[in-house]
Amino acid sequence: MPQPVYHSSIEGAQHGAKSLAQFLDYAKASGASGVQPSNYMLQSDKGFKSVKEIKETFESRGMSLDGISCHCPIWVHTTAWTESPTIRPFIPADVAKKSPSEIEKWCENYMLKLMDLAVELGIKILPTFWGVAFGWE
Repeated sequence: MPQPVYHSSIEGAQHGAKSLAQFLDYAKASGASGVQPSNYMLQSDKGFKSVKEIKETFESRGMSLDGISCHCPIWVHTTAWTESPTIRPFIPADVAKKSPSEIEKWCENYMLKLMDLAVELGIKILPTFWGVAFGWE
């Protein structure tokens, strides 16, 4: 018998202030069986949560990790060169005070760490917005 390759999944970037656990509870209550949490939901006070902590949070709720939404840091990374004020709300306040080139470099390092985490989690999908890498037009 064929197996379904689709299941209901919720992308997490629009769920701002929720913790990972709160977002998973919301998604489960909404009928989803998987989610794509935002990068912010995977952060702790000292960088990213451990792979073990993330996996345990998902397993405790019977949810699948379908991807990691990283719209905000990619937007900032590919838009910083324009000096657009739209980049500053999506990064830590101390980073937002830096020059555009320093912000771009910070985002590059941040995304490399996030991609390393994704690899450790077995994630191959990172939903993003490319920003204005090639100009506003």
